[in-house]
Amino acid sequence: ILTALIRGADVLVENFAPGAVERMGFPWERIREINPRIVYASIKGFGPGPYMDFKAYEVVAQAMGGSMATTGFEDGPPMATGAQIGDSGTGIHAVAAVLAALLQRERTGRGQRVDVAMQHAVLNLCRVKLRDQQRLAHGPLAEYPNE
Repeated sequence: ILTALIRGADVLVENFAPGAVERMGFPWERIREINPRIVYASIKGFGPGPYMDFKAYEVVAQAMGGSMATTGFEDGPPMATGAQIGDSGTGIHAVAAVLAALLQRERTGRGQRVDVAMQHAVLNLCRVKLRDQQRLAHGPLAEYPNE
Protein backbone atom coordinates (compact mmCIF):
# COMPACT_ATOMS: atom_id res chain seq x y z
CA ILE A 1 0.00 0.00 0.00
CA LEU A 2 2.80 2.41 0.90
CA THR A 3 4.58 1.69 -2.38
CA ALA A 4 1.42 2.64 -4.30
CA LEU A 5 1.02 5.81 -2.25
CA ILE A 6 4.64 6.81 -2.82
CA ARG A 7 4.31 6.15 -6.55
CA GLY A 8 1.50 8.71 -6.87
CA ALA A 9 2.56 11.28 -4.27
CA ASP A 10 4.21 14.65 -4.63
CA VAL A 11 5.28 14.80 -0.98
CA LEU A 12 5.79 12.23 1.79
CA VAL A 13 6.12 13.58 5.34
CA GLU A 14 7.03 11.32 8.24
CA ASN A 15 7.65 11.93 11.91
CA PHE A 16 8.30 8.41 13.19
CA ALA A 17 11.04 7.47 15.64
CA PRO A 18 14.56 7.52 14.14
CA GLY A 19 15.07 4.56 11.79
CA ALA A 20 11.40 3.46 11.76
CA VAL A 21 10.80 4.09 8.05
CA GLU A 22 14.03 2.31 7.17
CA ARG A 23 13.03 -0.68 9.33
CA MET A 24 9.76 -0.82 7.37
CA GLY A 25 11.86 -1.33 4.24
CA PHE A 26 11.64 2.20 2.88
CA PRO A 27 15.01 3.95 3.07
CA TRP A 28 15.34 7.13 0.99
CA GLU A 29 17.05 5.19 -1.81
CA ARG A 30 14.00 2.94 -2.24
CA ILE A 31 11.53 5.81 -1.98
CA ARG A 32 13.46 7.72 -4.67
CA GLU A 33 13.56 4.59 -6.84
CA ILE A 34 9.77 4.23 -6.61
CA ASN A 35 9.16 7.92 -7.38
CA PRO A 36 12.16 10.03 -8.48
CA ARG A 37 10.05 13.23 -8.30
CA ILE A 38 8.90 12.82 -4.69
CA VAL A 39 9.86 15.23 -1.94
CA TYR A 40 10.42 13.22 1.23
CA ALA A 41 10.34 15.25 4.44
CA SER A 42 11.63 13.56 7.56
CA ILE A 43 11.05 15.31 10.90
CA LYS A 44 13.15 14.13 13.83
CA GLY A 45 14.14 15.44 17.24
CA PHE A 46 17.80 15.90 16.34
CA GLY A 47 19.99 16.24 13.29
CA PRO A 48 23.30 14.48 12.65
CA GLY A 49 25.37 14.14 15.79
CA PRO A 50 25.42 12.33 19.12
CA TYR A 51 21.64 12.59 19.68
CA MET A 52 20.39 11.72 16.20
CA ASP A 53 18.98 8.33 17.24
CA PHE A 54 17.14 9.75 20.27
CA LYS A 55 13.40 10.38 20.30
CA ALA A 56 12.15 13.82 21.22
CA TYR A 57 8.95 15.64 22.02
CA GLU A 58 8.00 19.27 22.74
CA VAL A 59 9.74 19.85 26.07
CA VAL A 60 12.87 17.93 25.05
CA ALA A 61 13.10 20.04 21.88
CA GLN A 62 12.71 23.23 23.90
CA ALA A 63 15.36 22.16 26.41
CA MET A 64 17.87 20.99 23.83
CA GLY A 65 17.18 23.88 21.45
CA GLY A 66 17.88 26.43 24.17
CA SER A 67 14.51 28.12 24.57
CA MET A 68 14.03 26.97 28.18
CA ALA A 69 17.15 28.92 29.13
CA THR A 70 15.39 32.12 28.04
CA THR A 71 12.11 31.51 29.91
CA GLY A 72 11.22 31.64 33.57
CA PHE A 73 12.17 33.71 36.58
CA GLU A 74 15.63 35.11 37.20
CA ASP A 75 16.12 33.05 40.38
CA GLY A 76 14.30 29.95 39.19
CA PRO A 77 14.88 26.92 36.98
CA PRO A 78 14.50 26.94 33.20
CA MET A 79 10.88 26.67 32.03
CA ALA A 80 9.14 25.51 28.89
CA THR A 81 7.42 28.20 26.85
CA GLY A 82 3.65 28.18 26.52
CA ALA A 83 3.95 28.27 22.73
CA GLN A 84 4.55 24.91 21.10
CA ILE A 85 7.66 26.00 19.24
CA GLY A 86 9.13 22.49 19.23
CA ASP A 87 6.20 20.87 17.45
CA SER A 88 4.49 23.64 15.50
CA GLY A 89 7.66 25.62 14.90
CA THR A 90 9.33 22.56 13.41
CA GLY A 91 6.29 21.97 11.23
CA ILE A 92 6.55 25.49 9.85
CA HIS A 93 10.24 24.95 9.08
CA ALA A 94 9.34 21.66 7.36
CA VAL A 95 6.70 23.39 5.21
CA ALA A 96 9.24 26.00 4.08
CA ALA A 97 11.73 23.26 3.19
CA VAL A 98 9.14 21.20 1.31
CA LEU A 99 8.00 24.24 -0.68
CA ALA A 100 11.61 25.03 -1.60
CA ALA A 101 12.14 21.40 -2.66
CA LEU A 102 8.98 21.48 -4.79
CA LEU A 103 10.19 24.65 -6.50
CA GLN A 104 13.54 23.04 -7.22
CA ARG A 105 11.75 19.95 -8.55
CA GLU A 106 9.87 22.13 -11.03
CA ARG A 107 13.21 23.37 -12.32
CA THR A 108 15.15 20.08 -12.29
CA GLY A 109 12.50 17.36 -12.48
CA ARG A 110 14.03 15.64 -9.45
CA GLY A 111 12.67 15.24 -5.96
CA GLN A 112 14.77 15.29 -2.84
CA ARG A 113 14.91 14.38 0.80
CA VAL A 114 14.41 17.12 3.37
CA ASP A 115 15.48 16.55 6.99
CA VAL A 116 14.17 18.87 9.70
CA ALA A 117 15.27 18.60 13.34
CA MET A 118 13.18 19.91 16.23
CA GLN A 119 16.32 21.03 18.08
CA HIS A 120 17.43 23.13 15.11
CA ALA A 121 14.00 24.70 14.62
CA VAL A 122 13.77 25.70 18.29
CA LEU A 123 17.27 27.17 18.17
CA ASN A 124 16.28 29.24 15.14
CA LEU A 125 13.03 30.42 16.72
CA CYS A 126 14.72 31.58 19.94
CA ARG A 127 17.89 33.01 18.41
CA VAL A 128 17.09 36.62 19.39
CA LYS A 129 16.35 35.66 23.00
CA LEU A 130 19.59 33.68 23.15
CA ARG A 131 21.44 36.77 21.97
CA ASP A 132 19.69 38.76 24.70
CA GLN A 133 20.78 36.18 27.28
CA GLN A 134 24.37 36.83 26.26
CA ARG A 135 23.79 40.57 26.63
CA LEU A 136 22.69 40.02 30.26
CA ALA A 137 26.34 39.54 31.18
CA HIS A 138 26.57 43.35 30.96
CA GLY A 139 23.57 43.97 33.23
CA PRO A 140 19.75 44.04 32.98
CA LEU A 141 18.14 44.83 29.65
CA ALA A 142 15.95 47.93 29.70
CA GLU A 143 13.69 46.53 27.00
CA TYR A 144 12.86 43.48 29.17
CA PRO A 145 12.10 44.77 32.67
CA ASN A 146 11.91 42.14 35.41
CA GLU A 147 9.36 43.80 37.67
